[in-house]
Amino acid sequence: MNAWVQFVKKEMKEMKEFRYISLGLIFGNYIAVSFFAYLNHVPAFISTWVNTLLMAHMVYLIVYYCFRLFLNHHKVVVRGDFSLPGWKVLAAKYGAGVLSFTISLACTLFLGLLSSLIVSQTSMNLASYFPSAIYLYFHLLFISTFIISWIMFGRTLFEVVKKRSPFYARLSIVGVLLALTWLFKHWQESGLYSFLFNWGTVELSAVMPKGGTLEVLPAAYIGNYVYHILISIVLLFLSGWLMDKKRA
Repeated sequence: MNAWVQFVKKEMKEMKEFRYISLGLIFGNYIAVSFFAYLNHVPAFISTWVNTLLMAHMVYLIVYYCFRLFLNHHKVVVRGDFSLPGWKVLAAKYGAGVLSFTISLACTLFLGLLSSLIVSQTSMNLASYFPSAIYLYFHLLFISTFIISWIMFGRTLFEVVKKRSPFYARLSIVGVLLALTWLFKHWQESGLYSFLFNWGTVELSAVMPKGGTLEVLPAAYIGNYVYHILISIVLLFLSGWLMDKKRA
């Protein structure tokens, strides 16, 4: 466990430039948008911009993880002469990405709530936004994690196939991913999937208000989140196994 924590710290240190740049862009754009809204007397523009930025965080973790996955992909040594299993290496990169994602999203939420207070000119009950903020955080995290798990699986599978058949590596990986996508799409449209995973309806308000009222988000099923988490875990261990197989 200590080796894994050290790897996460190492990942955080190596990606500090990425984190600083993203935070700089967030604060820089917020200042520019606030100045524009002030000059043109359209304060609501700030909240609209923050809403857009919150949704843009869906790709933050994906970009972060792809950058780390494709950079130093074969490096597994952690500050010493020992190594970690493949799944722990991939999970450590993901863990560091989640920490950076959390910091960035927290700053955006803070600016969003601050702009809401300024726009409304009233003392809002910030506690009412806490449940929806938590929901938004995990919703974006689940979406990013599911996409990342497929990218991670495709990347490691490509490395294994390339080792045995470089010429057909890309073509075979595209074929496998397309076939799996088709299979999962039809499975999720089946009645059995609905019976097993369409349970536990969640209805929460959006984090940012528009016009002083909370938006109502579309209902979601907790079972769907559980399903996607299970798939992501399976893909993580498969990717780790493939990574170990390539190193063997």
